[in-house]
Amino acid sequence: MTQSAYLPPQLNPDSPVLQKLRKLLLKAGYCDAGVSPTFENPAPTIPTDIPSGSALYTLLRLFFDRDAVSTELFEAALHPLSLEQLLSVGFCRMEGNQVVSNVLLQPYEDQLFAMGEITLPPRPEDNIMRISKASFELAHLITPRHARNALDLGTGCGFLATLLSPQADRVYALDLNSAAIQFAEFNARWNSFRNITCLQGNLFGPVREIRFDHIVCNPPFLICPVPDSAANEILFLHSGQQGDSFCFQIVRESASFLEEGGILNMMFSWIQTEGQEWHARPNRAFSGLGCDAWCLRTSEESPEDYVSSWLALLPDQGNLDVDTLRRQGLEFFQQQKIGAVGTGFLTLRKYTSRANHLWFDDAPDDRSEPFGSSVAKVFDLRAKFDSVPEEIILQQKFEVAPDTANIQKSVRKGRRWEAIASELCRESGLKYTFSGVDPILLEIVMRLDGKTSLREILARLSRERRLPLSRLIANRLPSLRELLRFGFILPATAGPPSSKQRRSAK
Repeated sequence: MTQSAYLPPQLNPDSPVLQKLRKLLLKAGYCDAGVSPTFENPAPTIPTDIPSGSALYTLLRLFFDRDAVSTELFEAALHPLSLEQLLSVGFCRMEGNQVVSNVLLQPYEDQLFAMGEITLPPRPEDNIMRISKASFELAHLITPRHARNALDLGTGCGFLATLLSPQADRVYALDLNSAAIQFAEFNARWNSFRNITCLQGNLFGPVREIRFDHIVCNPPFLICPVPDSAANEILFLHSGQQGDSFCFQIVRESASFLEEGGILNMMFSWIQTEGQEWHARPNRAFSGLGCDAWCLRTSEESPEDYVSSWLALLPDQGNLDVDTLRRQGLEFFQQQKIGAVGTGFLTLRKYTSRANHLWFDDAPDDRSEPFGSSVAKVFDLRAKFDSVPEEIILQQKFEVAPDTANIQKSVRKGRRWEAIASELCRESGLKYTFSGVDPILLEIVMRLDGKTSLREILARLSRERRLPLSRLIANRLPSLRELLRFGFILPATAGPPSSKQRRSAK
């Protein structure tokens, strides 16, 4: 068979051929083959233990690696589907006697996400990013909550929109890339998500009249200048705007589209100006939005490392002078007095009825499990207790969070071991550690039973250890506040401090 005329993928999820293809792939074990991206391995390869002559191996070569396969292998692997059927829906094409897939099929759990070329040769601006490590980072941040209207801004293949779908009445998936919208809509319906509406347009343009309870966004946040010759190739990485202005624009616009109490979960990068704190620019950008904001920094890169990283993302084109681009990138950082680039997560929660809180912390190193629920809980703790007077904290009854573990350091004292320091660790959610916990602070934490006020616990310890109560409070309350701020200890009652408590604290 000679090379066939190119027929673009016919993205009709109700097509009997494509419905049969999906069932065939699932039955063959395509989603269980070990090629689904994970947080630890976002770009897996075909496992070596899959027999090379098996139908599953052929399917993975064709639709995952996108290698050409012989017509004999194709027909054996896809029976009872015929080659003519797959050609008729544009999911494959012939090149000589070899079959080539027009689509990449990326599995995730029991779902299949298609992405590919609308035209051949493909247009660079139609490039669709795979489910990546950044996708998983943001997926783990997503706050589980019911939403009447949810939004995935910059949806790509539609992965995050499908994660929002089970907890929302309606999900809107937006993208400037028309090819992305076609594939996202196909993926939503092919995987039986019926409440996702995919719309093409710039930022919030297609949904100007709608307000949202939940917005997620994994935007293009490359900060380096990009040459025109490569700009279309990496539209999903670079917005075309200089520096970090695009990310901050998204934050400002998102705040205006949130319902009261609505949440934005977003991943982004920002400039850290020489001589300033790392959170100086985000602090200015997030002020006055009518939202509480919590920024968690995940990494910081020097100009040299950052430029090297983004150059590695550029397509292999002979007309690109990498050395010149490196020099131009470093000159940009020098001219802008950029000392480093920070990357991290942002969670906004809209509250216009009171003064807002802005928090900036380094994220825990271990983010391999979802932590959105933990972020929401810490949001509540900080909003209720960060600014309250000392006496309200002392009157509160606390208990240790169930996911908190204690790791102790001990020394030999004669024939026995004596603990001299401890480290508290959260084993789920936001997996923070709190180091340097001395024996007295640890004893206070161990006595938090949810039934006795903190003041009573400290007073009892003061009597037992013959320590002045005022000094005990002054020395240990700041650490206890920090443990509360990061969810190591929790109030036994969920309600805010009562008006009687507030009056007594004055």
